[in-house]
Amino acid sequence: MPPIYITRQYLFVAEMGRSGPLFRYDPQTGKYLDKFTVTGPLDNAVPFDMEMGPDAWLYLLPLGSNQVWRFNPRTGKNAGMLVSGVDPSSPARRAYSMTFGPDGNLYLGTQHPDPSDTKSDVYRFDGRTGTLLGPFLPTRSGGSFGPRSMAFGPDGHFYFSSEETNSIHRHHGATGAFIDAFVPPGSGGLSAPQDLLFGPDNKLYVIGCSQQGWPEADRILQYDGSTGAFLGQIIAPSSQFGRPLSMAFGRDGNLYVGSTFPGAQASILVYNRLTGTYLRSLDPFNSADLSSPKAMVFADVSSIIRELTPLSRIPRWMWVMGLGVAIGLALAGRSAQPDRTRTIRNISG
Repeated sequence: MPPIYITRQYLFVAEMGRSGPLFRYDPQTGKYLDKFTVTGPLDNAVPFDMEMGPDAWLYLLPLGSNQVWRFNPRTGKNAGMLVSGVDPSSPARRAYSMTFGPDGNLYLGTQHPDPSDTKSDVYRFDGRTGTLLGPFLPTRSGGSFGPRSMAFGPDGHFYFSSEETNSIHRHHGATGAFIDAFVPPGSGGLSAPQDLLFGPDNKLYVIGCSQQGWPEADRILQYDGSTGAFLGQIIAPSSQFGRPLSMAFGRDGNLYVGSTFPGAQASILVYNRLTGTYLRSLDPFNSADLSSPKAMVFADVSSIIRELTPLSRIPRWMWVMGLGVAIGLALAGRSAQPDRTRTIRNISG
């Protein structure tokens, strides 16, 4: 008999503080599930950025590797390398961020330590073959630091955090041509913007820093997704908030934030996206020993039922037979009951 599958949603968290596995959580119960071991290249590498591809596979960018690997999100099996390098003519250039576009292609944000290297900071790759399609943005449009975080907006254009200019840049989604500083420098107190994310409400959410800049991330700012106008500081600095490193929206519409705290401890905090009200923490006692949740993604994963519960190890034919017996007993019990409709009809006659 073929296996029976069900779909579950997991939250995958990339731990910047150590090499090796990802962390997997159940967003509904808040429980830490396990260290999701991905085979092969992460044995001695730090998973720095992570995305779910349009093909529903999990893509990982190990720190300092300039490589993007593809994994089965159910089993962790290595499905091969999509990108093996960024630009052969700039071997010192390093990729630190990535995103998939509406065209299905992969975009890598890079940095280069040499200011005389005036090539683009964002490169585009074929999302199926990994073939380099060339530079995407104009020269040094993001400054020498390169984009800290990137995303395609509801309008199909390309957005990225410009840490040096304290702004969010917008570029044409097909050509890469500069459009504008969508969020002007310093708008709403924006300083050294880090992770950015468009929410289900089409608003733009940005992790911002104190005036000291990175790594003093301590707040999340909200902007109009159409105009870039500042809407408010949806989550303010506090000791309970810590230093946010990553964020993602769950199926429940809430905002999940990966924050680190003094003493190398971390939490996945859940907030109401409308009010910024704190709701709960996943794995509140940090049994996962999480320290630096650098990237997070939600994934709908099809799992074999027998992998989830011991009862499901019962052969499928026994489940079918049991269901047939239950239906038979129900029908037999129903036929043994008096026909009350007929009785009432006889009395009235």
